[in-house]
Amino acid sequence: MTKKNLAIAIAASLSLTGCGLFGDTFRDRSNDYQLAEEQAVLDVPEGMDAESLGEVYRIPSIADDTVIPNEFEVPRPRRASEVSFEDKIKIQSLDDKSWALVQASPAEVWPKVRNALSRNALPPAVANASDGIMETVWVNFENDEEYSHRFRVKVEPGVQLNSTEVSVLHNQAMKGSESAQTWPEASNDSAREQEVLKLLAETLAGDVSDSTVSLLAQSIGGKPKVEVVTPKGAEPYILIKLSFERSWASVDYSAQRGEFKTVDKNRDEGIFYVQLKSEDEDGGWFSGWFGSDDEESRRVDYHILLKTVDQGVEVRIVNPDGSNPEEKAALRLLKELRGNLS
Repeated sequence: MTKKNLAIAIAASLSLTGCGLFGDTFRDRSNDYQLAEEQAVLDVPEGMDAESLGEVYRIPSIADDTVIPNEFEVPRPRRASEVSFEDKIKIQSLDDKSWALVQASPAEVWPKVRNALSRNALPPAVANASDGIMETVWVNFENDEEYSHRFRVKVEPGVQLNSTEVSVLHNQAMKGSESAQTWPEASNDSAREQEVLKLLAETLAGDVSDSTVSLLAQSIGGKPKVEVVTPKGAEPYILIKLSFERSWASVDYSAQRGEFKTVDKNRDEGIFYVQLKSEDEDGGWFSGWFGSDDEESRRVDYHILLKTVDQGVEVRIVNPDGSNPEEKAALRLLKELRGNLS
């Protein structure tokens, strides 16, 4: 048999048996996780550090530990959270602070921010996922021959559900004295801060639909800023781990959306006077065509109370006379309020 005929025979043989020959090598392994078995944690010898041997896929704790009663009534569907229909990325400001709000989890945003910095000639020199902090190298700008600049970018859970807040801190130093610099409390140049924040927001706007997730940093930026707390034997409430000013602004935003309508508010006392929208009240295009009864428009169904505590701000819902609503109703309203916080 000639070499040419031998090559043709081998090719024909492979074409007929290819599936069997290569089947095991390229088989679908997407469901192999179902066969995985739980294994004991490695026994680290005494005196050695075991911190790095944490959970590979950490199971987060459930904040809502409400005990379901024996008789459970399926509630009617909640109104769609209005914040879910807003822009994916926008820059928000309060007082002298600004941040980019991204409608994605910190685990999704973290790798995108890192890539965005590198692509814009601001590569991170430090990246601490547990604290949600990236610090760039020192860089020089063509329009500044006197100073070197660096930026600290913080990625942390947002107030909104499944959202992330990205903030920027700017630091500058005389060229040659960079090593002696420490991070300031506020940006040395707010204009530089805003430039980088806007740059990150614009870059992320093109990447936010990408589903890349950092599985090795599932707790980026620390714990959530907002949680619904349901203590046993006590009334449920929302805990916002922020300043009173930021908490008030966030609750003010939410108290005008979803099922709520703000009738009045008293910031000094930390009270919102709200009423619930009727089931057929959609606030749509026709809502402004018809007037409403003055007495009905002033009706108050609940008070939303804000109180500063050691951990932040507690938000509770009470009846107009100060009594507590039924626990099931209070919990539903708190979750509605929490769903529209921003």
